[in-house]
Amino acid sequence: MKTRAIIEFKDTYASMECQELGYQTKETALAIISPTGHILSSTPLFRKAYGSNTAHIDQLPFTIDTLNITAKGLSEKARANLEDWITHTIILPMDYDKYFTKHQALLHLLAESPIVESVQSLTYKTVKIYFSEALNDEHIRQLQGFILFQAGIYSYIGTSTVSDRNA
Repeated sequence: MKTRAIIEFKDTYASMECQELGYQTKETALAIISPTGHILSSTPLFRKAYGSNTAHIDQLPFTIDTLNITAKGLSEKARANLEDWITHTIILPMDYDKYFTKHQALLHLLAESPIVESVQSLTYKTVKIYFSEALNDEHIRQLQGFILFQAGIYSYIGTSTVSDRNA
């Protein structure tokens, strides 16, 4: 019997940028945008500030070029609060090459673990790993801590036991 784990990386690109810039992912309002203005990845604080359904920069209450507030009908207090959020918000363009390189480095780090038999990338934010021994909750916490420390990415890990012939 082997243990199979599916690891889902949360806010992958935004988390990578936070780590590179020296910020904490959960304490930073940061978004990564595509060349067409789509929000590809954002931190929890960004989603809290601007809404979890914000999918394009045109939906933000300000213009990213001038930082002028475009939202209408705001009270003075709401406007001042929004101005404060804007000054603490980071919006960066997508850098595919950098993220691909960092993702590959993370996969290699995971593969170097003595209990990991194989690592398979399913998507940019999901990885399937087979382990040579059963995992307990402590192993999972250690793996999550390792991913957070090495890559600055929070993760969810789900495990199941599979027979050798189904692995």
